[in-house]
Amino acid sequence: MTATTSRVRPVRYPLWAGRTTALFAITVSALNLRSAVTSLSPLLDGIGDDFGFGAGTVGVFGMLPPACFALFGAHTPAMIRRVGLEHTAVVAVLVTATGVALRGLAGNTGSLLLLSIVALAGMGIAGVVIPRWCGSTSPTALL
Repeated sequence: MTATTSRVRPVRYPLWAGRTTALFAITVSALNLRSAVTSLSPLLDGIGDDFGFGAGTVGVFGMLPPACFALFGAHTPAMIRRVGLEHTAVVAVLVTATGVALRGLAGNTGSLLLLSIVALAGMGIAGVVIPRWCGSTSPTALL
C-alpha cells in the first residue's frame, strides 16, 4: 500500500489585482483619515460658544494635528516591529474611527480635546504605516 500525498498549489492572482486592491485601500484610507482634521475646524466657533472656550483653546485645537502626527508618527516604527505592519494599519484605522465617532458625543472641552487626540493619533500612525504598506505590497510600482 502506498500513501499518496496531494499537493495544493496556492492560488495566484494577477499582479494588477493586488495593485488595484492596494490603490483602493489607500484611496479609502486617505478619504476617511482626513475627516479627523477637516471636520472640526469649520465648527470651532459654534462649539466654542456651546462649551465656553475662547481663542486660546481654538489655538490648541489648531496645534493638535501637527503635534499628534509628530508624536505618534515617531513611535510608529516601534509599533510596527512589535505587532507587524498590517496589524498596525488596522489599529490606526480603528483608533481614528473611534476618536472621530466618539468626538461627536463629547460633552465638554476636555473630552473633545482628548477624543481629538485619539483621532489624530490614529492619523499620525496611519501616515507612517500606509506608505510603508504600499512599498511592501507593490515594491516595483509607483502608485
